[in-house]
Amino acid sequence: MRFKFLIPILISILLGYGFSGLMFRSYNRRVENVFGQAANAYFIKFDSFDTIEEKKEATSDLDHYIYILEQKKYHVFTGITKNTKNAEKIKGIQEVKGNKVSIVRRNVFNMEFITMLVQYDTLLSIANDDRNTLLITRKILQLYEEMESVNAI
Repeated sequence: MRFKFLIPILISILLGYGFSGLMFRSYNRRVENVFGQAANAYFIKFDSFDTIEEKKEATSDLDHYIYILEQKKYHVFTGITKNTKNAEKIKGIQEVKGNKVSIVRRNVFNMEFITMLVQYDTLLSIANDDRNTLLITRKILQLYEEMESVNAI
């Protein structure tokens, strides 16, 4: 008589445990999809500086750039793209101008910016002269600045 109730209780506890684990894993995946979306972008890095004064001195000859303050350093970038060929193209132009730059892959969390960046990358791919490439790069940097001021990238 005592065991009649024990088996259904054990089955319901095991089923509850199994379904709660399934729901928890599903919830974790949804949270990661909402908050964990990041896309890789290639940033053309000019240099890093310890002080804002050093940054201002070194970047006085640059047409347009952005900087990101991370780990108490000012990281200066002269271009952003999603395409490695475009990154090499921008790097080559900067090196011809006498700037020693490198390509750094970074995560960007603003999907709206990434969508616009892909469109600008198409233009960069078909740009056949340095002037147009630099104009498009400047527009991308301006877009990044706008998006950063509206909501954090």
